Amino acid sequence: MCSGAATSREHVPPRCLFPELRDLPLGFDFRKNLISVPSCDLHNSEKAKDDEYLMFLLSTALQGNRFKQQHFETKVMRALRRKPAAYGAFMPNLTPVAIQEGNGPMVETCAFEVDVERFSRCMRHIACGVLYHHTSLKPLNEVRVVTDAFAALKGPNAEETNRLFHDMTLRIGEALSLVPIQGANRPIFQYRLHTTAEGVHAVLMIFYEGIRVAAIINDA
Repeated sequence: MCSGAATSREHVPPRCLFPELRDLPLGFDFRKNLISVPSCDLHNSEKAKDDEYLMFLLSTALQGNRFKQQHFETKVMRALRRKPAAYGAFMPNLTPVAIQEGNGPMVETCAFEVDVERFSRCMRHIACGVLYHHTSLKPLNEVRVVTDAFAALKGPNAEETNRLFHDMTLRIGEALSLVPIQGANRPIFQYRLHTTAEGVHAVLMIFYEGIRVAAIINDA
């Protein structure tokens, strides 16, 4: 991510997204063969709080598998009890809501405002780490992040905004559908990486088998 000297290694995605062995059923281990890339001390230490925010954000999403839910009920809840003020700050404007997924029943839950720029920064780091892991390239230009993991609940254009991001994420997924899935711990993190002849890199990242985030890196 920078031109500084590499003094350590950073996991991609952050290691905290992968459940600890003690929090998993017998026979499961999702902390093996994790991707790591060179990192400088400054950026490695600076992003520690962002990693914690990302872990909380993904674990509270509606999408995802049983391992995501278990991760929330174990590691994330331990962290929340240990640092209630810090984790409370992750949930500004917490509001009860009722939502419907597809044709299913209405579900009572809560919503809070997401720091979209912080989330996008986390995803840019992961996408660039994946790209570097495979190509040793450092992106020179802007990295655009698209996801349908969040929803706008109010505002004059909320419905159109949600549809737009859903369609964009879906189209990127369809465009990469023939690209092989990669990832050693796919119930937690899997991805597809494709580079066009024009030098555009597309990374489709899937967390907990349900949370989709696409990153477009243009090095052309």
